[in-house]
Amino acid sequence: VGAAVAAAAVSTELPAFAAQQPVAAAPEQFAAAPQRAAPFAYLADADAPPVIADLQEADPLETLKLGVAALFIPIIGYASWRFGSYKAKVDASEAAEKYAKELEEGKFDKVSPSGIATVKGFAASSEAGWKMQADTLRARGIEGISGEELAKMAKSDDICIVDVRDRTKYKEAFIPGSVNVPLFQPIQGWDLYKIARRVQFAVFGVQGTEYNPNFTEEFNRLVGPQKDKKLVVLDDSVRGTLVPTQAFPEGKAGHALMTIYLALNGGFENTPMTYVEGGIGAYAKADGELAEA
Repeated sequence: VGAAVAAAAVSTELPAFAAQQPVAAAPEQFAAAPQRAAPFAYLADADAPPVIADLQEADPLETLKLGVAALFIPIIGYASWRFGSYKAKVDASEAAEKYAKELEEGKFDKVSPSGIATVKGFAASSEAGWKMQADTLRARGIEGISGEELAKMAKSDDICIVDVRDRTKYKEAFIPGSVNVPLFQPIQGWDLYKIARRVQFAVFGVQGTEYNPNFTEEFNRLVGPQKDKKLVVLDDSVRGTLVPTQAFPEGKAGHALMTIYLALNGGFENTPMTYVEGGIGAYAKADGELAEA
């Protein structure tokens, strides 16, 4: 019985119901599958070696050229760096000599293309630029006065009060009898330098300013006739001071102090000068008299 069952299980004859169903012929296009080539030649024939293109022999002359070129690249780079360093030193030396000559001739005003006042190539308000100014001011014995002191002497005929704020602020509130010579003015023009400066100021929500190119001429014209008096230079800064602190050992830059520095190098070296600690705000707090244009 077991043998019969096994024989029936491996039988290849179709069941009766399947034998009765007609089988459709395969379409002609599928009757014969195309013969595919082996993906790699050496797979088609195990005994055949891989088919590899013969490498062309390198030209010795071309190899030599490439080697020489590779050797000269770092040499040229080093030579360019050395020349650049030498040129920078020459330019710096020439700039220093030119500045010294102009300083002797009284041309002490330096302005960058963007309208920034500079001192020997450094921005006047930068750390290096301010240190040079502060050293000069201290060497000349410049000291500040308080707002109370200015309030007491404001009407004296022995002093000339020089207000270096911009014209708009000056008209809003000024000390009667003072002279207005703006050290800075609103940015003029729309070249790339000026646009960049405007954007920098706009980020902080303030009006952009630049060095007044007519400052020297205006200062000499308006203040020159009073060189025999003591000049009291005033701005609106609460930070400008020569008083050293732990955080600021050189003091802090301010427009009044920058003005005094320029004046000392521009023909007023024998004129006594001072500045007001705290600016016009300190004068106002001391109940100093103010007028409005």
